Amino acid sequence: MGETTTGLVPTTVRGEVEGQDLIMWEQLTDAARSGLTNAGFAAPIIDEAFMPNLESARPSF
Repeated sequence: MGETTTGLVPTTVRGEVEGQDLIMWEQLTDAARSGLTNAGFAAPIIDEAFMPNLESARPSF
């Protein structure tokens, strides 16, 4: 498959995909939350950037 920017790779083969457990933010250790919050993933998904990005993606009619 080609490159993905979301980290998701689609599949059409059933039964060959291993599921992953969902981990809630509150279940992470303080160190893990801090690491994810302060990491530079080059993806503006931090709280302060979410609403401005959402607004800029909204179509203007």
